[in-house]
Amino acid sequence: MQTDLRAALFRALEDEKSTLTRPVPVRFNGAPHPVALLVRPAKAPGQALVFFLEDETPMTTEQDLSEKLSESALVQQLQAELGQAQQQHQTLREEYETTVEELRSANEELQSTNEEYRSTLEELETSKEELQSINEELQAVNLELRNKVEETSQAHNDLQNLFIATEIATLFLNRELKIKRYTPRAADLFNLIPTDQGRPVGHLRTNLHYAELEADARQVLANLIPMMREIQNEEGASFQVGVRPYRTRNDYIDGVVITFVDISINKQNELALRASEEALRHLNETLESQVKERTQQVRDLVTQLALSEQEERQRISNVLHDDLQQRLYSIQLQLTLLQDSIDPENEAPLQWAAEMAEELQASIDLTRSLSVDLSPPLLKGEGLEAAIGWLAGQMERQHQLRVVVQAPNDLPAPPTDLRVLFFQVVREALFNIVKHAAVREATVILRNLDNHLQVEVIDRGPGFDVDAVLHEPGRSHGLLHNQQRLELVGGQMEIVSAPGSGTRVVLTCPLSRRVIRSQ
Repeated sequence: MQTDLRAALFRALEDEKSTLTRPVPVRFNGAPHPVALLVRPAKAPGQALVFFLEDETPMTTEQDLSEKLSESALVQQLQAELGQAQQQHQTLREEYETTVEELRSANEELQSTNEEYRSTLEELETSKEELQSINEELQAVNLELRNKVEETSQAHNDLQNLFIATEIATLFLNRELKIKRYTPRAADLFNLIPTDQGRPVGHLRTNLHYAELEADARQVLANLIPMMREIQNEEGASFQVGVRPYRTRNDYIDGVVITFVDISINKQNELALRASEEALRHLNETLESQVKERTQQVRDLVTQLALSEQEERQRISNVLHDDLQQRLYSIQLQLTLLQDSIDPENEAPLQWAAEMAEELQASIDLTRSLSVDLSPPLLKGEGLEAAIGWLAGQMERQHQLRVVVQAPNDLPAPPTDLRVLFFQVVREALFNIVKHAAVREATVILRNLDNHLQVEVIDRGPGFDVDAVLHEPGRSHGLLHNQQRLELVGGQMEIVSAPGSGTRVVLTCPLSRRVIRSQ
């Protein structure tokens, strides 16, 4: 039964087939009973169902027993054959397992080889992409080289046309001073022909007076400092020669470049220019002399004008003092006699006479003031400082403007014309302070700066826009008039002011050489 069971299990597990064996006599309860085996494959892998089928009819006859015995011998034979078959099967199974292992190993090797092939394929793909990229780069480089070749060809053509068209004679020499290249104009100067390329430049014959050509070229090659010189040819034409090192793109000195620029026309123009400059210089000197003469005449006229103005003021002052005041005094005396002759009881004539006397006294005071203002007594010989001091007193008495005068002890006494002009400009500035500044105090400072008289009038008033006032019609007449008069005598007037910052009027004028120290 073990043999049948083993064979049935093998078929069920290996072939997945059900097997029903022949009945086998099995003794139990004292008598043999036939038992058959039914083996079926189970659903779970590697498992089988074994059924023991028992025939309840006992085997008792001798015939049946002998049949069973013969069947037992047959079974033993079959078991022997089965054992041999199982051994062969085991051998085949082991060979099969060995083959499977070998196939598995071969499969792993094939997988490894496949991985290597795949990696190689990826590397080939990468190499292909790199080759494509390199190919594209090479195409771009090739295109760039083609463009460079075209540019080089164009530059060569341009250079050739430049050589042909240029009027500057140029020689290109190597380090041995042999001719490498030249322009058509150089061919004319040195009588060059195409076969002269490679010849030493010293072997050439030319009509240029330039025996120092080789020495200059060697000197430039030695110190690498460009040099220039002017030469002439036998016909008298002038050339400017320039010798420079020939530098390659790698900054290698591969010879010298010598240029010959025809400057004959420039020389002629230079001579003509020198002649014109000489004529212009002479004309300028004459003009300067005339300008100086006219300027001196203008200054003399300004001086005469200032003096004449002051003389006219003095004349009017004298008329007011000597004539008009005397007449007024005479009328005042007659009016006094008339008042004495009027009846004291007649009030109307007395009142009228008193009013006339008051008006007459006011007229006398006004003429006296005008006489003094027109010709201050200190302006005649006491110096500018004294005149400005007297003016300060007048401004305080008449206009309640306190003027502080500051001056050094050694202030030079300016000439009469400057003293009169400065006095008039300062008085005009003080009148402007009274009219526009709305202040009660001003300062006048006198200085001597390098033989220049400077007078500065300062107030702390509201100030004004200088440009707006100077360009406003009607307002700046007095300022511009004084400024022009100062400029005509070599002086200047500067007005420094701004809204809210006060005003400074600075007068500056050179003193005459005939300076008198104030006592």
